Amino acid sequence: MRLLGTLLLIVLFAACSGGDDDDETAQDVDETTAPTTVAVEAASEPLRVIALNQLHGLFCPEETDFCGAPARLELLFAAIEEADCPEVVGLAEIGPRQSVLVPERLPTLCDGAYTLLYDPVAQAEPVDNEMILTSLEPVDDGYVELSNLPWSGHWAQFDTTIGTVDFVMLHQASSSNNPPCTAEVCAPICVEGEETGTCHTREVLAFLDEHGSRDGIQLVTGDLNKSIDDPRLAPYLDAGFEDAWALAGNAECDPATGAGCTCCINSEIEDYDGGGLRDPASSRDGRIDFVLVRNRSDCEIEAEAEVFVGELAAQPVDGWLWPSDHAGVYAELRCA
Repeated sequence: MRLLGTLLLIVLFAACSGGDDDDETAQDVDETTAPTTVAVEAASEPLRVIALNQLHGLFCPEETDFCGAPARLELLFAAIEEADCPEVVGLAEIGPRQSVLVPERLPTLCDGAYTLLYDPVAQAEPVDNEMILTSLEPVDDGYVELSNLPWSGHWAQFDTTIGTVDFVMLHQASSSNNPPCTAEVCAPICVEGEETGTCHTREVLAFLDEHGSRDGIQLVTGDLNKSIDDPRLAPYLDAGFEDAWALAGNAECDPATGAGCTCCINSEIEDYDGGGLRDPASSRDGRIDFVLVRNRSDCEIEAEAEVFVGELAAQPVDGWLWPSDHAGVYAELRCA
């Protein structure tokens, strides 16, 4: 297991249980006193997931090649392999450089274990897209349209060791394009005057209501661009989603030290958007990247979580130290 042994396993939801009316499983037991609980099997193998904003690099100086996109992808692949190749990897903020590099290089990752789930046609120009890399066989997958370009997501459903799982990788609105909703900007499901990013939350919930499993586990992951206590994320929590980071017993992000923080790199020597990826003194001071979990299954779910790329690369690539300005989230989920 990649996670530190000191991480606390937290039960997300109590297991459902019920009686068994079958005579063969209730021999010598009077029907009126038949047991109403069933034994819980040994913990399953975990489903391991990563969610990371990969940084498109569109606003980096031209001579840096989208802030070293080829080198940063090499760093990302090394981090995925160091994490022992988790079954599902979600990437947000895929730009024009990554849209070419990832498909080209994917066969070299984890001995070719991953399939790429990506719909460049639906996502139009590769400005700020999402990808899912997976070693599982998807039941289904598709583009998740969000109001007001360039924001979007990608969804996939899997049969996993913990049951049916819907995995959504998102990039919700940042301050660069987050106007109040109007009929021209946002979908009808959204509320007039609310910020676009909250509209996105409503759209994702509606998408899962239409396409997601009714009795499985749903994961909303990625760069949601607000902290967990922001009103933007309240509809997720009201709908039964839980923050895997907090449920794993982790302390909240400490801006003073950067511990537990996932975003975004700050640097005094490279102060442009995407700067600091070559600065060993750079730091992060917020937590806006998530794995949110809604359990509708009949099993007991346990979660562990940690910052995915929390340390400088042991071996920089062409001077680049970080795969992204975000650190992302690594999580393990078990059905006990």
